[in-house]
Amino acid sequence: MSGQVKLGFGDRGLSAIAHAETGTLLCRDGRTATLGPPVVEWHDADRSWRARVDGGFDVVLRPLGEPAQFADGSQEWLCEVDGAADGTPIDCLGHIVLAGDGPPTDWRKTGLERGVAAWFAADLAFAVHARRPARADAHEAEALEAIVLRGEPPAPVAIDDPRLSTAYDGDGRARRAGLELWETEESDFALRLAAETIGEGELVLPGGAVVRSAFLLWRYDGMVGTGRYDIGLAPR
Repeated sequence: MSGQVKLGFGDRGLSAIAHAETGTLLCRDGRTATLGPPVVEWHDADRSWRARVDGGFDVVLRPLGEPAQFADGSQEWLCEVDGAADGTPIDCLGHIVLAGDGPPTDWRKTGLERGVAAWFAADLAFAVHARRPARADAHEAEALEAIVLRGEPPAPVAIDDPRLSTAYDGDGRARRAGLELWETEESDFALRLAAETIGEGELVLPGGAVVRSAFLLWRYDGMVGTGRYDIGLAPR
């Protein structure tokens, strides 16, 4: 997944996940179509991105605050999104992820990458990145980072002890996910989020790595949000 611009947006009925130079997944009412890669342009005049895919969507993503910044140099912005998708006007939340300046993922050394996002409101979102070395099966071997974007405008705050759990079906596809986020060592309780898959798809990256993506419906503290869950697997 590294080395690309990624974006996602949506609500309960219509969502999209796109990887520049790779492809797009557009999910409507649980049915997913696979489309070509998006064209993504930054417009300095109004500080926004425009992303479009033939036959898919044409939207503007406006960052709502400062980005979450991860150890690999990637940055992730919570965005308000408007435009049209699948012929329907859309006004929702989403994100855009810009990779760091380092080299793309070396799949000889990396066995698994995961990226999780949950968008609840203009002042609340969560972002999780994880990477596991090749030939490592235990969760303890996975480097896991989580950041909450919170406030007006949303500001990134790193989570001291994040935990991500996933329930898979027989084909290895994510069906449910949970986050348990201990903000600091002194926290009396964890932030707990739960999600169910409402759609899914798969893209093949250059070199043969596969990204299995799930569109998620999240619940947290009485709120309902949407998001995505990407699982990147090494070429076989």
